[in-house]
Amino acid sequence: MPKAVPVDYQSTIKKPDDFDAFWDGVQQQAAAIPLEPEIIPDPLRTSEEIEVFQVFYTSLEHVRIAAWYCRPTRRAERIPAVLLLPGYQADPPIPKEWAYKGYCALSVAPRGKLRSNRQFNPGWHVALDLHCLLTVSEAITRAALERRESRGAHTRVEYPDSDKHFGTVNVIVRRQNGAMTVTQEPLPELPAELRRIVEGEV
Repeated sequence: MPKAVPVDYQSTIKKPDDFDAFWDGVQQQAAAIPLEPEIIPDPLRTSEEIEVFQVFYTSLEHVRIAAWYCRPTRRAERIPAVLLLPGYQADPPIPKEWAYKGYCALSVAPRGKLRSNRQFNPGWHVALDLHCLLTVSEAITRAALERRESRGAHTRVEYPDSDKHFGTVNVIVRRQNGAMTVTQEPLPELPAELRRIVEGEV
């Protein structure tokens, strides 16, 4: 049930005895590191009403932190601001809705998320994998072209029916002498009880 008096909403968590000393130490570390801020206009996300910027700055252990910054295009010299910290389970939203309400809004990514700490760049791994991804994609496409039928998840508009022949072979793709070859190799004959299941007799 809701509490009748707002003062009754009290936290049950007790601040650790050493918290103040810990926090003072963190602030001292942060003060010793230059922010090195970057504020980069983002014209693709900017509109007539809202200006959008990508922001980067240096945090503890010299980790680069990423953020989104939005502000109203038409604004007074001084307007209120809001800081959004979404937590590690979520990527920071682009805070346009706050800018529409008249705020300058900074939405900060946790360390290691979004573009924070560019050492953790998932696009780099994709770049390394790209050659293999293209090779596998070519092999899959060549095998699919060889199977002139429709069966299960393999569907071709020009061959809407299944072909019994392709139920008796595997389509094998190999790279030989720098090129891909496609062959059909026979499957071992199915035991009679399995064949009845496959053919829908059971």
